[in-house]
Amino acid sequence: MKISNTIKVVLICLIAFAGAAYFYFSTRSKNGIDATSEGFRNLRTETVALPNGWGYRVMQDTSALIEQFNIPGVEGNSPFRNQQEAQAVADLVMSKLERKVFPPTVEIRELDSLKITYK
Repeated sequence: MKISNTIKVVLICLIAFAGAAYFYFSTRSKNGIDATSEGFRNLRTETVALPNGWGYRVMQDTSALIEQFNIPGVEGNSPFRNQQEAQAVADLVMSKLERKVFPPTVEIRELDSLKITYK
């Protein structure tokens, strides 16, 4: 069976492309980059004093990734009562982002475990 030169070239190109794709994706996952990576880097938290309480921000470099001026997971628009409560929830959200949990929702049971006043 004789294969034309055009088909040979196409087959060689396909094999080369498949090899390059395999190499590219195998090295990405070894470096901690994969399809589930959100790419959050250089994160930090800061608390924010409000006229009637406290809130927090999660910053990525110099941009606010999350601004939370109300207690998350609770009805209404109530700010945190003090800076320590705002920081505790900001730390919880930060830990979720570091574990690639997105969105980093906060549940009532988590507020209770942190002893956050919300009623």
